[in-house]
Amino acid sequence: LKRGLVYKLLDQLVEMGLAEKDKPDGAPAIFKPAHPLKLKELAEKREKQAKDAQMILEGAMQAMVSDFNMVSGKPNVRFYEGKEGLIKIYEELLDENAPMDSIEDKGEMAEFLPDYFPKFIQKRIKRGIYNRVVCPAGNPINKTNDAELRETRNISAKEYPLSMDIKIVNNKVSLMTLRKKTAIGILIDHPEIAENFKILFRYMWDSLDGS
Repeated sequence: LKRGLVYKLLDQLVEMGLAEKDKPDGAPAIFKPAHPLKLKELAEKREKQAKDAQMILEGAMQAMVSDFNMVSGKPNVRFYEGKEGLIKIYEELLDENAPMDSIEDKGEMAEFLPDYFPKFIQKRIKRGIYNRVVCPAGNPINKTNDAELRETRNISAKEYPLSMDIKIVNNKVSLMTLRKKTAIGILIDHPEIAENFKILFRYMWDSLDGS
């Protein structure tokens, strides 16, 4: 190897912490290897950097995919699992700060997310988000309540035993099952799909008398 390249490589090793450099006044630079444990420290540092980079990428990926799909005309569809995943969907819907239409189950949200459910309602009220709800009669948590900015219309629980929570907000539609072992959520961001769900909701809403 040429002298210039050797110095460059040695300086890189020093920068990485794998070598040490001593340069007495007027004397050539002297390089010596660092303790072998420095290799382990470097590997752990690189591993942490890779994990941090992955977290940053995951955080930005959804927005990147959403922008790409909007430009290409494709719907942005994301899948979530478990309690944390479903809470992310609810939080994203709240961030729309727009009226919410819901086709709900018999009240499983309160059972599946007992700690988060009251927080969701309070956040919705604080942001002034009005919620129209269609759900089976007997749902104990979604009765019409002016203070909670909610109007509910009921369907027969026997004839229409809904077991999902469907929400439509702006251009987003969420479909969620709230069973402990199979909790899964799908969030679709697409204007045409959302518009068709709004039409279906309006048909159900107008067919019910609000009693």
